[in-house]
Amino acid sequence: MLKYWSWLQCRRFGSLVPVAMNYALWQAASVADASIPIFIMHGLLGNMDNFRSIAMALAAQGTRNVFTMDMRNHGGSPHTNEHSSLHMASDVAALMYGHGVRQIIGVGHSSGGRVMMTLALTQPQLVHRLIISDISPITLPSNMHKMTRVFQTMLSISIPTELTLGQARQLIKPDLDKVTGDERSSQLILTNLTKLPSGEFHWRVNVQAILNNWMDFTHYHDTIMGLPPYMGPTLFLAGQHSAFVQPDDEPQIRQFFPNMQLQWMQSGHLIHMEQPQEFLNLVLQFSH
Repeated sequence: MLKYWSWLQCRRFGSLVPVAMNYALWQAASVADASIPIFIMHGLLGNMDNFRSIAMALAAQGTRNVFTMDMRNHGGSPHTNEHSSLHMASDVAALMYGHGVRQIIGVGHSSGGRVMMTLALTQPQLVHRLIISDISPITLPSNMHKMTRVFQTMLSISIPTELTLGQARQLIKPDLDKVTGDERSSQLILTNLTKLPSGEFHWRVNVQAILNNWMDFTHYHDTIMGLPPYMGPTLFLAGQHSAFVQPDDEPQIRQFFPNMQLQWMQSGHLIHMEQPQEFLNLVLQFSH
């Protein structure tokens, strides 16, 4: 176990306590590459079901098993006060260790992409290849400050208990639309709203913890500054209609990932939803 966890004890990062993430395993029809599965991590305020169709298709058409997972403070995974890329990279390593997996092909979207980048940069022997969907280790869109308003809106909303879940989502959607400015994003956030047996409504995401640790995401360069580059093959997918990756970012990205390719897609931020077939084809090709 020490060879998997020695990095968690190093002076730079301190001692991190991983959580046991909620996950799903999709077994390949022909498992020619069983020793190196694909691990897929969703983005902020998402959950592993966002990649369900992609994972099923990868397992059916490819030769590798596929894991999807809920990052901590999301979906069915434990809620904790800690919510950093380093903590979540330790969660991925723990899932690997629990299944006897020595290497993965890491696939991550948005904040999930930064988790996979963190794992590759801090423990490169665990990552065979890397596929990062519409996120850069360097910059973020200038309007990311609005996310604090999204979190605050989620925390402040009060919903009458007599409403059904569908009615509750309809009730609060206009408030979310005002702060997200994007109906698709509001719909994604609303998938996190659930109704408890008591009748009360509950967010499956730990909104307060994410808000408290928001600086970790917005100042990600501080997390990776000074780390040696990850030398493994890396594919960055960038939406042409998204502001998360800028053409000027490439030279700085290459300092951390020198063996990288950058593929521009006719898409916004949610490439796997807007261009699912092309996304699937690229992952299959790059992970072969």
